[in-house]
Amino acid sequence: MSLNVALAEELQTQSSSDDVALAKNLEALAERLKDQPDNDKGWYMLGRSYLNMGNYEQSAAAFAHMLAKFKDDHSLSAYYAEALYMADGQIVTPRVAAAIEATPALNPHDITMLEIKALGSFQSQNLPCATGWFKHALAAGTEGARPDTKQRPTGPIK
Repeated sequence: MSLNVALAEELQTQSSSDDVALAKNLEALAERLKDQPDNDKGWYMLGRSYLNMGNYEQSAAAFAHMLAKFKDDHSLSAYYAEALYMADGQIVTPRVAAAIEATPALNPHDITMLEIKALGSFQSQNLPCATGWFKHALAAGTEGARPDTKQRPTGPIK
């Protein structure tokens, strides 16, 4: 097992209460990945770890790196859009809207993307559209529960 894979797996299992050690390991992984653009598992773990730690711009950059290679991966596209949404203060800015719209036909029933679309509509005071997106999100869940998987929707934000 490579050192980078081991470091990525350590990040996955490390307690979130040890933020200093986690940040240090994350920096080490990011530094190593600069020279390893094809280390897909490492880049994925970097993006997820940054997202979990609240380093949203860095998370978006890691997922953008992955999307350059895996353009049709709905999970990567969704994580990228979610990271941008969080980085922009949970507001559907033009770059967030573009990221959400870049996921057409990949997964039209992703709960998180549907919710972001609903919140964007609500923020722009388009209450009927917001209600429609929230209803779509509820219908996408199984028996009203949020699924554990990250599935992403399509459709314009209104």
